[in-house]
Amino acid sequence: GTGMIIVKLIGGLGNQLFQYAIGRRLSLLHNTLLKLDLSWFRQQENRKYKLHHFSIIENIASDTEIEPFLKGNSRMDRNFNRLVNMLLPSYQQKYITEKSVDFDPGFFNFPDDVYLDGYWQSEKYFRDIAPILDKEFVVRSPPDHTNQKILNLVNQEKNPVCIHIRRGDYVTVVCTK
Repeated sequence: GTGMIIVKLIGGLGNQLFQYAIGRRLSLLHNTLLKLDLSWFRQQENRKYKLHHFSIIENIASDTEIEPFLKGNSRMDRNFNRLVNMLLPSYQQKYITEKSVDFDPGFFNFPDDVYLDGYWQSEKYFRDIAPILDKEFVVRSPPDHTNQKILNLVNQEKNPVCIHIRRGDYVTVVCTK
């Protein structure tokens, strides 16, 4: 391919991993470049870009590269253009918004020059490149002091158990109401 796939990264680490995975799958399908749009994080207080900790192929999209895909996507034009865009077959769309939380089988027809906007939380998008993602989702930065101490404790246990309590979103929601 000659185009470029840009995936918009939003949300926490889990979301970012899904979004990278779908972009990576499409870039391999078309043998084209994947770029990450990090602009969402500029307006965020409590969410940060986290994928730099991993061994991913990290190409950050510049505003200049993003601009052509967002043409006519200013708030006012956006709804009109999305309608026009949705009437086009997906292989002709330049800006693709995820239609629903369900897997979109049309994904494999997405073009090689496209901007992807959504959460894309289905492993069906990238299941067949799992071995590649396994290598790229390896943490490359060494753990800081606190995490190293926890790691040492975990490694001393015979059957370590870890519980993650999802607190952030709920605290934020309650506090901002």
